[in-house]
Amino acid sequence: MFSVIIPTYNRAHSIRATLDSVKAQSYRPIEIIVVDDGSSDETEAVVTDWSSEVCNQESKITLRYCKQVNAGAPAARNRGLREFNGDYLQFLDSDDRLHPQRFQRLTEAFEQQKADFIQTSIEWFDPATNQAVNTLWARPDESQVHLVLNGQFWANTLRGALRRELAKRIGPWTE
Repeated sequence: MFSVIIPTYNRAHSIRATLDSVKAQSYRPIEIIVVDDGSSDETEAVVTDWSSEVCNQESKITLRYCKQVNAGAPAARNRGLREFNGDYLQFLDSDDRLHPQRFQRLTEAFEQQKADFIQTSIEWFDPATNQAVNTLWARPDESQVHLVLNGQFWANTLRGALRRELAKRIGPWTE
């Protein structure tokens, strides 16, 4: 199972598209944990409406919504770390979108390469044209693995996916 941790704060305007990109994954089962970091907008209503429309036995998607007092994205990610159950973990920001085959390809790579951590490239899109405007290419090497293991890896959270064991060994984000 792939677990997706999504911290969010006042993202009623964007989180549905993020959740839809998770729903579009070719891989199943998927567990989504949305940690609302004290939103004051309609984020909760958007997430719960989406969940009631999508999550069922047939979809093989579950969603847990957790609300906490505003403490920042790292604290919200840590809440998700305490909650997730999957074999693989993807952090996702509440305005990110996923390629529909991301989890399928990552799962295959985890198994074929016996990897604990996979870093991928990411693209930024112009919302008006939906055209890629920038790409950040993955260049994993031992120094980046060292940074991950020491909790110092910085990148867009979308870039990395981890096995459960590595996520638990690395431990929480610095709050």
